[in-house]
Amino acid sequence: MSSVRPRLVRSAGSAPATASLFTSLYPEQHGVTRRVDSATGRVNRVPESAETIAEAFRAAGYHTLGVSDNGLVSPELGFDQGFDVFEPAVGATAERVNSVDSRPAA
Repeated sequence: MSSVRPRLVRSAGSAPATASLFTSLYPEQHGVTRRVDSATGRVNRVPESAETIAEAFRAAGYHTLGVSDNGLVSPELGFDQGFDVFEPAVGATAERVNSVDSRPAA
């Protein structure tokens, strides 16, 4: 299907661990090691060059929906890459999350 392979996550932080789960790359490979790089002041984002599991599913013909209740797992940090719909739902109830329209916009 794709080059996405199972990996162990080597970070306890939300953003690095989720980026590893989404890309099958280690944090030092995808670069999301913390929210802001203290040396450059730049926000660490999921790199567009890394294929995400959502992209692999989309390529296989699936529609993809991402919902995150974590502000560090957000579109601003590139976590929406490959999803047809990505809904930040910080503080949302299960009812709100289940009501998200997962159909891609026409």
